[in-house]
Amino acid sequence: MEQFRDFMGMQLHGVSMWNYGYAFLAVFGGFMLKWITSLVLRRLSKVADKTKIKFDDIVIRALDKPLGWGFVLAGVFAAVVLLPFPEEPVDISRFLVAVCTGAATLIGVWFCLKLIDGFGEYLQAKAAKTESKLDDQIVPIARRSMKVFLVLLGAVLFLQNLGYSVGSLIAGVGISGAAMAFAAKDTLANFFGVLVIFLDKPFQVGDWIEVAGIEGTVEEIGLRITRVRTFANSLITVPNHKFTEGVINNWSQMRK
Repeated sequence: MEQFRDFMGMQLHGVSMWNYGYAFLAVFGGFMLKWITSLVLRRLSKVADKTKIKFDDIVIRALDKPLGWGFVLAGVFAAVVLLPFPEEPVDISRFLVAVCTGAATLIGVWFCLKLIDGFGEYLQAKAAKTESKLDDQIVPIARRSMKVFLVLLGAVLFLQNLGYSVGSLIAGVGISGAAMAFAAKDTLANFFGVLVIFLDKPFQVGDWIEVAGIEGTVEEIGLRITRVRTFANSLITVPNHKFTEGVINNWSQMRK
């Protein structure tokens, strides 16, 4: 024990071996909690499978990996706090704390994305049982829109935690907004095209349509394109703005 105390009292690069030991235990504890969390969630998942409510299954599956890596990140954060990193010429400790905080934001976004996927699959299955086709079209688009919004929000928060001025970034985007809008005019036209499809309802998924010389069955309506399966079994992607410019012939609406 005296030899152990002497060894732990030694210093390496000005840091006591006790600090290194505590930092190692913090990281090791994070991985242990990750392993324990995986076991607990696996058992909870088996219990949730027996219930009639599906929300518990969705939440448990969404927590599976993000929660475990969150504990690992907490262990790394504790190790960063325990180790006295130099502050000159660069404050390494402050930078690592900012990186850990940003990583925690990304883990939260990861959990929310998995949650959206789970609820999206649940709502898609519910929509498939209804007679209306409108909900079948809206659920995938709402799911993708929420995921894109979350990714953008997570990126902004991550950059903010690293010390970047998000306000200046947004101002720079605003200055070049005219050029971006001009470059993205086709994308905006396609977005307004899908709004026309949902509001005017010229067709829906499963309809046999003909537009701009393309004839087939509508398989999917997206934010930018609509996929049409031709009778030759090929798949054609049609930009949504075509539906606001051309004449749409919906053969499925024939009275006889």
